[in-house]
Amino acid sequence: MSKRCAIIGAGASGLVAAIEAARAGLHVKVFEKNAKCGRKLLTTGNGRCNITNLALGLEHFHSNAVDVVVRVLAGFDTKACMAYFKALGVEIVASEGEKCFPMSFQARTVVEMLTFTCKALGVEFSFACEVLHVKKENGVFALETQEGAQVFDAVLVATGGMSVPTLGSSASGLMFAKHFGHRVHATFPSLVQLVTKEDASLASGVKWYCEVSVVVDGRTKGVHQGDVLFASYGLSGLAILDASREVVANLALGHKVAVCLDLFPTLSKEALKGLFQKRSYLLSTMPLVTWLEGVLHHKLARLVLENLGLHGASTLDTKTLNRLVHGCKRFEWEIKESKGYATAEVMAGGVAMEEIDPLTMGSRKVGGLYFSGEVLDVDGDCGGYNLHFAWASGIKAGRGMAR
Repeated sequence: MSKRCAIIGAGASGLVAAIEAARAGLHVKVFEKNAKCGRKLLTTGNGRCNITNLALGLEHFHSNAVDVVVRVLAGFDTKACMAYFKALGVEIVASEGEKCFPMSFQARTVVEMLTFTCKALGVEFSFACEVLHVKKENGVFALETQEGAQVFDAVLVATGGMSVPTLGSSASGLMFAKHFGHRVHATFPSLVQLVTKEDASLASGVKWYCEVSVVVDGRTKGVHQGDVLFASYGLSGLAILDASREVVANLALGHKVAVCLDLFPTLSKEALKGLFQKRSYLLSTMPLVTWLEGVLHHKLARLVLENLGLHGASTLDTKTLNRLVHGCKRFEWEIKESKGYATAEVMAGGVAMEEIDPLTMGSRKVGGLYFSGEVLDVDGDCGGYNLHFAWASGIKAGRGMAR
């Protein structure tokens, strides 16, 4: 009789793990609390599924044990990832710089190809079936589910994290890990929008390319570049999402955190001042706000002047010029909080990687227990890094269960 393995979660890492375990001859059963596979996967990349990235530098991955993450990713670079999905029938193209997407630009393509392959290999699915408890007795695992108790030789926890609970995510995987004695690093939402103390509603809906500096207790801790989206609650956009990890982590520690936006990252402070001075002759015929609209989105121009208290200014004397240049190069926003797990793309923190074998994703504490994907203490920047780790860890877990 073939070895029976249970996979808890039919997300990105769970599906590739199921494929690899079934290919190795295991009897695989996947438990999914949602009514179908890959519900969260369908939303990634704004519904286009950013599968991986051409630039897989380690600086894009975060963990309390980065050395273990390196070993998990070993042997599965961008080229290997693209080849893996091409073999499943998904053609990959690079777009928006170094991001990689299915040629269809539909996450649905990826989910359907993974699901088709699983079913073709005989993987059994139990949908709308939540695993309530897992225990190990007499060398086997007993799963208490909504279908009753079931017994398996190996179990993979691929439940994901707590981000976007409306898509079915929860802390169940962390609870299973703790039950078996695993350490769990403090968790918090990452790749998440930020709520500001100051009102950004004047520029709501405006997207602007900025350099974003994270300032903690007055000291710059990180710098990111990319789009910033102004919203009624505060700030979003790719650069803000990447900065959010450091912001949220420091807020949790009680620090005062701000983000400073350089609205003209391609110009030095001196160059911007020179540009403003050259254009100053126009102020004899137009209001300051209209003049500023010549270099900034009109809503953003109004927000900058309002923030600096210059909305009623009519001249550009030296003091006003210096304030305006400084305000555009260091447009500061104090952060009150994040939007939380409700809108976060990923959970930071999780099951300690130090307690996981990076070759098999097996627990170093309990034989036959495996972990993959977001439930682990690994999170990545925007750009396909979180999915790449999900694929890498899921594939290793599926093969590891067959050893």
